Amino acid sequence: MPALADAVKILPVDQASQDPKFLAVRDKLLAAVRRRDVEAVVAVAAEDIKLSFGGDYGRDQFRQRLATDDNGEGGSYWAELEWALKLGGVFNGDHGRQFCTPYVSCTGSHQCGDCDPFETLVAVSDRAPVYATADSESAILTHLSYDVVTLVDYGSPRQRIRLADGRIGYVAFPDFRSPIGYRAYFEKREGRWQMRIFIAGD
Repeated sequence: MPALADAVKILPVDQASQDPKFLAVRDKLLAAVRRRDVEAVVAVAAEDIKLSFGGDYGRDQFRQRLATDDNGEGGSYWAELEWALKLGGVFNGDHGRQFCTPYVSCTGSHQCGDCDPFETLVAVSDRAPVYATADSESAILTHLSYDVVTLVDYGSPRQRIRLADGRIGYVAFPDFRSPIGYRAYFEKREGRWQMRIFIAGD
């Protein structure tokens, strides 16, 4: 991580509007996610959509994960997909044929080159609370605006983190996201945008 005195930020960006056809696909998909329409969501996925680093592929697997609504850590798979989509992302690849979302997974290496993605969390709002303790009744220690913090220890529902000034605090989803949390990759093939990957980890 950078020196403690150097607070690093990963600022939000969303380039979806640069391609009106992609924007329409994403907005329609996000609406389907919010109403929990399994078949409408699966219809946007590629037939061989990649879902893990362990060999899980395909629409049937995707449909099953949506039906069980389990992100593998006791949380909601639907919620992970919704947050990945609504935080915005960036185009990459040749001629803007690929789109990566959320931005914290797609632009972080450029804005925080020294950050270890396994030890990094990013505030995804301009007033993300940091708590003094892990207790649900804890006072708020401070608020952060798109700052990068160091993950010290995983917890539930709050993670122990270190601020740029060295103080220890506690944060929680959805105010903070990991660069290696769930992210989606879209690709334009034969004129059609499809979600090719929805995955977490590294």
